[in-house]
Amino acid sequence: MESEAVLAILKRCLLEWSLIGSEAIDYEISRIPDIERRCKAERIASILRGGCWMSSKVDVRSINEIRKLGIDALAEALGPVDMARFLQSFDLGSGNYTKERAIWLDQSLGEIVGEIKRKRKE
Repeated sequence: MESEAVLAILKRCLLEWSLIGSEAIDYEISRIPDIERRCKAERIASILRGGCWMSSKVDVRSINEIRKLGIDALAEALGPVDMARFLQSFDLGSGNYTKERAIWLDQSLGEIVGEIKRKRKE
């Protein structure tokens, strides 16, 4: 079965039919080569069976694949210009959280707010 046919069957189940279980559908979903389409089909099938979707296996992706998927998702959701603006808005910050955390935990909320105000004036 083509991945489009599997997705068409699952969409039909959302509208008209009830999917109780199908080894053939599960087998065909597992054969969908495109990871995104396969995950989409797995989620839909799980929802149709009355469960919540949770992968039984962990898909290990390379960091480059994760970055590409993230950039593609941002570009689709925001458009290229707003995607670039969004990415430029991130700042890694400075300092050593692990060392400074003990100091922050010993301060009251008022002391923390006062320190923030003082630093903003600098």
